[in-house]
Amino acid sequence: MNDSKAHARELARRVRGIPCKVNVIPMNPHADSPHAPPDPETTDRFTAELAAAGLRVTLRKNRGADIDAACGQLAARASRGPERGAQDACGAPA
Repeated sequence: MNDSKAHARELARRVRGIPCKVNVIPMNPHADSPHAPPDPETTDRFTAELAAAGLRVTLRKNRGADIDAACGQLAARASRGPERGAQDACGAPA
């Protein structure tokens, strides 16, 4: 995962001088992933590190996780044959 302070510092270094806004979207849980979402403290440390580096940061709220429709969840089900034309919460084809 890329949610450590070191990752935040590296991201800030890479975008230095580029006018940008960073949208932080925590991972959504799904059965097909060996990874787990970060805890709120980890997410807060990551976004605080980016803000301390002078970046504009938005922490996006997870939506749709309760019905397995959050960003990445429907896409993970694509191989199992979801409904035709379905999209995840980020608008990606599922």
